Amino acid sequence: MAKRRNDSEVGRPAYGRHPNDDAHRVALANALATLRQEAGLTQRDLARLLNSTQSAISELETGVITNPGIATLQRYARACGHRLTYKLEKL
Repeated sequence: MAKRRNDSEVGRPAYGRHPNDDAHRVALANALATLRQEAGLTQRDLARLLNSTQSAISELETGVITNPGIATLQRYARACGHRLTYKLEKL
């Protein structure tokens, strides 16, 4: 039986944390805050629209919540008058 090659043997990075993960997390948090502000909403306003709390909105916008779900991001964007889109980029 042939030996199975792992990702590093075929030239792909190993799955797991990427060096840019923190930068992407910060960029997402900043984008969320900007989106809300451009919509003319306070964190409290947005929290009411989402049936959430001001502190939860703050945690999203400061990156304390490091892995928000797609449904959360969709609701957030919709409440700010936008839609969530997806983009995959090569590492």
